[in-house]
Formats: sequence, structure tokens, C-alpha cells
Amino acid sequence: MNPPWNVVQNIIAYTDGASRGNPGPGGWGVIILFPKNGSVEERGGRKDITTNNEMELMAVRELLHRVQSWDAPVTIYTDSSYVMKGCTTWRHAWKKKSWTTANNKKVLHERIWQDIDKYLSVRSESGAVTFVHVPGHAGVPGNERADVIATMYADNKSIDVYNGSLAEYPHGDMITPPKLMSTDKPTSVLKKKSQLGTGKAHAYLSCLNRSVIRHQTWEECKDRVSGKNAHFRKALSEEHIGEIIAEWRKAGYC
Repeated sequence: MNPPWNVVQNIIAYTDGASRGNPGPGGWGVIILFPKNGSVEERGGRKDITTNNEMELMAVRELLHRVQSWDAPVTIYTDSSYVMKGCTTWRHAWKKKSWTTANNKKVLHERIWQDIDKYLSVRSESGAVTFVHVPGHAGVPGNERADVIATMYADNKSIDVYNGSLAEYPHGDMITPPKLMSTDKPTSVLKKKSQLGTGKAHAYLSCLNRSVIRHQTWEECKDRVSGKNAHFRKALSEEHIGEIIAEWRKAGYC
């Protein structure tokens, strides 16, 4: 069951790209969750001659363009190593070399990379961007749905993209964080429930990547924070929930 959207602060997004041939006709898909106001947007587009990597980048660019005026952190889930490495590492070196690679060749899709770099460079003023690598075609609802959107556009087929209430979203749980890639190394390990202190739990709260989620059981909370650099607390009442969130916000955790 999805946690209440009003305790989640991050914008959550899934991006994907597809092409039929490399090059060939292609499409991109994006799902954007605005949990703070309880809404979901799906977006997609097409290009007649393109590559899979270009479509992956188009999805990220369109997402960042859409959320540029939103004052909130953004978590982007992608199954593309090209997107992950390019956005978090490569682009900084490319930019220093006037958008050329270490072999002094022009960066492919230079204009898209420049746009992405521009959006990411200003996000620190309105909320940081976190990229999370997830396995493709492994049953992650957001990734699977983004793939459907991208593929339908690549095939030039009609698709009804959703734009409406998060509570009524029909394509699976988009809020609960998916399992990370097996190659990801956790920065901390949670071992004992006793770390939460004594007293009967009213609910459990977890804070990861600046987003807060309320859980009904300890197991749900543990599944989210175990093996990650996260904060977690047991709340004894509704009033206590508010106090914990206020404390975390003051500390800059969320």
C-alpha cells in the first residue's frame, strides 16, 4: 500500500528511452510524481531517426525542463548507465574541455547534454537532483511504465498518458523506492529494531534522499532504509510525527 503522499517531499521521476534500430525510430517516456500536491504526470515524445541513448537523454531533459520552477528535491530513477555516468560524472569533464571527450572528439548529443547541464547546475537553488540506477525489465513499476510509454512512441502507436491524481494512478506503486542495482554499495547497514527506542509505535518514519515516508510497520520502514544512509524514527502519536518531521527539516535532512 502506498504511504500517504502528503508526508513525501521529493519529486519522484522515472525516465526511459527506446529505439527500433540504432539508429531508427525512437521514443522517450517520463513519469513525474508531485507527491506534495498529490498528482502524477506522464509525458512522451518521438523522433523518426534516433538512437536509444539520445532518447534516454531526451527523457531526462524534458523532465528537468518540466520541474525547473518547482522548489523541491528531485529523485530520478533510470536503467541507463549512460545517463547515470554522464549526468553524475562525465559531463563535468566534458564541460571543462568545451564538450569534447578525453580523446578530443565532440560529445555525442552535445546540445542535449548542454541543456541537461544547465538545468542541473541551477537545481541547487531549488532542490538537489539525485540519480538512482535501477534494473531494467525487472518489475520496477515506474521503470516498466516509462518503458511502455517510450516504446509506444517509438512504434508510433497511440497511448493514453496519465495526468491526474496520485491516489488514482493505475500503473502501480511509484513512491516506494525500488530495489537498487546489485552493484550498488550501501553506505550504512541497519541491524536492530531496538535502535528505535521503547514505546508502542503509532507509525514509523524514514528519511532517504531528503524524502520522508510514513510506514505502518517496522518491516516496511526497514525495507526502505536498510543498507542505506538514511534516518528513521518510531513515532508514538500523530503529534510526534509532526515533531520528528520538523526536527529533520531543521537539521536539513528533508
